[in-house]
Amino acid sequence: MAVHIPLAGPIAISPAPMALPQRMPSNLLVFSGQYEPAILHRAAEALLQASGGTRAQPEDFAQKRAFDLRHTAGATHTSLLLDRNIAHQSERWIMQCLFPTISPETLALNLDLAPYAVANKGRHRFAGSILGLIGILILFPFCATLVASVSGGLHADPLLHHPLYALSLAEVAVASLAGVLLLTLGIPLKFLHIYSADYLLSLLLMVGTVLLVFNRKQIKKDWPPHVLNAILGAVFAFVTFLAVGAWLNWQLDDAWLNAPRWLRFAAILPITIIFCAAEEIVLGPLHSGRRRALRFGIFLVLRFELFLACGLAYYELRSGQVLIPLLAVFLAAFSVAQRIGADALRKRTASGAAAILFSAILGAYFIAAVFPLT
Repeated sequence: MAVHIPLAGPIAISPAPMALPQRMPSNLLVFSGQYEPAILHRAAEALLQASGGTRAQPEDFAQKRAFDLRHTAGATHTSLLLDRNIAHQSERWIMQCLFPTISPETLALNLDLAPYAVANKGRHRFAGSILGLIGILILFPFCATLVASVSGGLHADPLLHHPLYALSLAEVAVASLAGVLLLTLGIPLKFLHIYSADYLLSLLLMVGTVLLVFNRKQIKKDWPPHVLNAILGAVFAFVTFLAVGAWLNWQLDDAWLNAPRWLRFAAILPITIIFCAAEEIVLGPLHSGRRRALRFGIFLVLRFELFLACGLAYYELRSGQVLIPLLAVFLAAFSVAQRIGADALRKRTASGAAAILFSAILGAYFIAAVFPLT
């Protein structure tokens, strides 16, 4: 785009592998994080080689041939977007592109002397946004208790048994590896047009289906539905993600679903219901003390096996699904929050169905909101 549209100075943050243009964009600045995948480092170095090396003198900006590749220590693919130092370096580059005849020292001095109140106001607003989000999350247990009081709850969790954890771990490991091998032949959910999420959802559908088939006898025996609790769990999930999404969209990020993403949400939901149902059956009922800690640990291992399979598929099978490893930290953080919320709801309602729908709706929202559409 920067080749065909005349720009004073484009800035590329973590550029992806691409076919190099015949003519490099004028006054190009490239940022590369230390902890990015090697393929992205090679993409940035390819731009450096194609540009003929670093050129950042005033005459280079005046002749629109400036180029610089800057490596950022301790940065990941996504942390570059939130780095104040990156923003400041970008501002200086922009000033040099717009005013090439003014010395860089003078431009830097003008930027550094910007009113401190503006910077402090930005910090205070960011802190207030984070505290507001924490406040919403603190309200979650109270709201879950209200949901349980409306439903009347159950005296005991009807799901009294669960498959052997060791067997379930082996099943998920085998199903995940078999799934990524099958996905080399094609991605069945590619029609969703969600970059990398179509691959992830296809794998979740395969693993969830395998677990449900292996545990079908136990489902019939120990899984009586409780319709009211299930409905309340679904409603509570919608309220939760609408509240959190509205706050994030207002204060921190573009987290509100537009029309195309709502359509994806509706298409994703049946898939997440299948996977979350299988996962809930495998984990079994809530306990207390060490048994509850063991249950949470098994959950972490199950999710890790899935993400590990996606990582192996990218690095060993050349799946091309780079966004899954890049979002690994966010996927892990969301998984933990999702499990804590579902367990809190299940503890208060004694309903596995409510926990399933709660987890599935939150999972569908996260995927529809975060992954890019194609």
